[in-house]
Amino acid sequence: LDVLLNSLINGDIELFEELFSQFVLETISFYDVNTKNEEAVYHAFLLGILVSLDDYEVISNRETGLGRVDIILLHKKDKNRLAIIMELKRINKFREKTKEEALTNALKQIEDKKYETDVKNRGYNNILKMSVVFDGKRVWVKK
Repeated sequence: LDVLLNSLINGDIELFEELFSQFVLETISFYDVNTKNEEAVYHAFLLGILVSLDDYEVISNRETGLGRVDIILLHKKDKNRLAIIMELKRINKFREKTKEEALTNALKQIEDKKYETDVKNRGYNNILKMSVVFDGKRVWVKK
């Protein structure tokens, strides 16, 4: 778990994707995520992991910019550390045909809704914007 979290807070998204995907495969049951509210299940699962980051403020479903951001991570003491904005998506076969389309749409939502507004207003300038997309027990991440 420590390696997973360190990969995230250090911006190593490729390693984070690999480790998080493996963690999901080993931990979550297909029946946990075989629901219309699959995104909420993954949101809560990810929050449960992130709260162990003692040096970080974990912000969930907060209004910012022109919308409501899924997850923001802010270092509590060092504003020069990487701030992370995460948008989670479940692949919706009616909206997106591929994982790439879903990943791109999530990143576009971060930009379009200006989710970085409050992060910048709080003095953080080193910001990682990332999408996390789910389809059943499969997970993909993009920055």
